[in-house]
Amino acid sequence: MDTAASMREFWEDVSFACLTLTMKLAGLDKDGLDLIFTGNQSWNVRNAEFKAAERFKTALGRAKPKQLRHGVPAIETDMATTLGEIFDEYLKNDRRKRMTLLVLTNGRWERNRDDRLVEETIADFVKKLNKEGRTEKRRFTIQFISFGSDPTAIERLRSLDDELEREYNIP
Repeated sequence: MDTAASMREFWEDVSFACLTLTMKLAGLDKDGLDLIFTGNQSWNVRNAEFKAAERFKTALGRAKPKQLRHGVPAIETDMATTLGEIFDEYLKNDRRKRMTLLVLTNGRWERNRDDRLVEETIADFVKKLNKEGRTEKRRFTIQFISFGSDPTAIERLRSLDDELEREYNIP
């Protein structure tokens, strides 16, 4: 979950969407749901099987972005690093389980002003999956759920959806 202060204006909608998805998905993932933030990792929730929605609500309350300081977010979003950590953890997991990663974001990632870094992180992951033979259709799915109407952010997310395959020659 994107936790930059720029998400502050959408936090109630983001929290509602997150908790709604949690209630719908709870019980479907045998080892529990995870909630990962791009900011402070102490807010993360891992393997929430029992009372997932309650645990996520508490974490969302702690993670609520604060006011901007001098026009700069208190915590800058580093989407590439967070995605890289999630991808590395998945690749280390030998169970070959299916996974869906839902990214709730406004698409404005302060530390990743160069869109190519996020694209490269995703493309490298897909290439590693292919190399390991983990190419079964929908083995790993990424869904960006967008909040806000920033034209640059919308274009960034559209590009990830529509151009990544062609740009990086990946399936």
